[in-house]
Amino acid sequence: MEIKDFLMCISLILYRGSMQPVLNKNDVIFVKKCNIEEIEVEDIISFIKDDEIITHRVIEIKEENKTIKYRTKGDNNEIRDNFLVEYSEIYGKMLFKIPKIGIIVEYIQNSSGIINFTILVLIIFIFINLNDKKKSIRKTKRRKYEIKKIRDNYN
Repeated sequence: MEIKDFLMCISLILYRGSMQPVLNKNDVIFVKKCNIEEIEVEDIISFIKDDEIITHRVIEIKEENKTIKYRTKGDNNEIRDNFLVEYSEIYGKMLFKIPKIGIIVEYIQNSSGIINFTILVLIIFIFINLNDKKKSIRKTKRRKYEIKKIRDNYN
């Protein structure tokens, strides 16, 4: 996957278990917008239906009134969805997932989480800077020692 493809992806946090065991609650999935001919049976797609984002597997592709529509079903659901999905409703098809990272993302999105995350980043930044400063001091001391050694050898 090229960088330009990655930049055109969206990420979604899953809140339901309809796709278990493939996708679980709090998994983050990355979805890429794709052309209509790229969507095939068995692909996992994310789409909007009744103001809700749903991620299910395509189980059938139909042509209805010269329009391609997709029948979907959650892997953990007993029955297929009672609606057909049109291409215009599809965000894209799933590329990959990062398990359980949605817990962290949601935590960061609330006010105390963002404060704690900011403090953590600052602490890490300070430790990195201190480490760099120590390296710089050691490097300077080493140079002085080497210069002194060279001078002593000439005397």
